Amino acid sequence: MMAIFKRLYRLVAVIAAAAVLLLSAVITVADGAIGWIPSWYEIFAWAGFCEPPVSEDELRVTVLDVGNADCILIQSGKQAALIDAGEGQDRRKVIKALHLRGITRLEYVLATHADVDHIGAMPDVVREMEIGTFLMPYMSYDAKPDSRTFAELEAALSEKELPITAAKYGMVCPIGKATLTVISGRSEPHYASSNERSLVCRLTFGEHAILLMGDAGESTEKRLLATGVNVQADVIKVGHHGSSSSSSTVFMEAVKPAYAVITCGFDNGRGHPHEKTLQTLQAVGATVYRSDLNGTIVIASDGHTLSVSSER
Repeated sequence: MMAIFKRLYRLVAVIAAAAVLLLSAVITVADGAIGWIPSWYEIFAWAGFCEPPVSEDELRVTVLDVGNADCILIQSGKQAALIDAGEGQDRRKVIKALHLRGITRLEYVLATHADVDHIGAMPDVVREMEIGTFLMPYMSYDAKPDSRTFAELEAALSEKELPITAAKYGMVCPIGKATLTVISGRSEPHYASSNERSLVCRLTFGEHAILLMGDAGESTEKRLLATGVNVQADVIKVGHHGSSSSSSTVFMEAVKPAYAVITCGFDNGRGHPHEKTLQTLQAVGATVYRSDLNGTIVIASDGHTLSVSSER
């Protein structure tokens, strides 16, 4: 009798193992393409190990906590884009954030400018991800930085045979049902400051708009207002980590943000964010989120309702 039970146990174990292997193969091959068969990412998300997928009718903007640096992930449906990539020390954090969201392809990667606190982890992103278009502001040969990080980025792009596309005023980047539009770069003279060459973009989705300022300061703000471009936004990613050289009162009054997000490191030693900036944001009635105090910040919209949340 015991021998019969052992044979039955082995038979059940073999059948169960075969079923698991078959299911694994089906899930891997289908990868969510067949409606009733989930992908591994969806299974892990349901188990709470990954961020849940973003629906076709949803926009999710994740401002990663990368200290006194920038890294912003935009998702709408199955498409995603990345703006900036923190510092070199943030490489693992940035790549992990993409993996935890099931992202293997980025439709667009934008480097707002070439400072190391914006392109630090970008060589790894280029090597790790499939990328549709890589965007940067135009730089003359003399204006290109001689940093090791930028050289590493150029090498990574060369390895992937991915050209740098110079972002121009009015360039439109569709991301799912969202639209990212470059609004800087119109009739602008050459500026020695890399911060003032920052790409400024306006992200729209349904009834909502998010203004992404890079490290742009008051000079860029004045030029934007002079062009008459629409800068109104429900949320603004404040320029240059909330420094005193950005976020002028006249500009913020034109933006009229309900929420302001400041990317800054805890006790960063640079005075970010500056008290002047915080007072300006308070005066225009914006609720302020700061990565040094709130960690990673998530902006979500279904086109009609917008919410902002943070990890702390």
